[in-house]
Amino acid sequence: MLHYMDRGHGAYCPVVQAASSEPTIWTDLKARPLAKRQLLVLDELRTFGLNNGHIIAVRRGHSLPVAISVAGRHVALDDPVDQMVVHFLSTHYGLIGARLAQPARQPVRLSARQIECLEWVRDGKSSFDIGQIFGISARTVDQHLLTACQRLGVRTRFQAVIEASLSRALRL
Repeated sequence: MLHYMDRGHGAYCPVVQAASSEPTIWTDLKARPLAKRQLLVLDELRTFGLNNGHIIAVRRGHSLPVAISVAGRHVALDDPVDQMVVHFLSTHYGLIGARLAQPARQPVRLSARQIECLEWVRDGKSSFDIGQIFGISARTVDQHLLTACQRLGVRTRFQAVIEASLSRALRL
């Protein structure tokens, strides 16, 4: 890490620049046109055994985002299930990091319907599927999930599932 910082790679690192609320796989970055300095950073990362990985930025409430990257020598992220597991773990640890960086706050209260919707999201159901289960519209499901996200201080339904589990409102 000191080598990375001493060389000023943070300003040119394509991995860091790709950090957003959408997960990015390093191999996807390598397919993009990159500047010479960006290629140098990727070459140096490989020198340290970081051949492939995943990065995502997680924001909790109005705090600054926390970028989480999972990388290694033999990280294979061709399988969508592997990508989902790494995305989940990265989001989970990002929310923990964001929580540790913030002062303590009151526990969040979610309605029974919001918790039920999050449970179905946890199980991989779409808004349409959840609406069919409850006999309501997908738009109403989306509203329940949006309100849950706002109360939990997160931006995505995936983050809401993790944050609700961290606050013990939902079991993983």
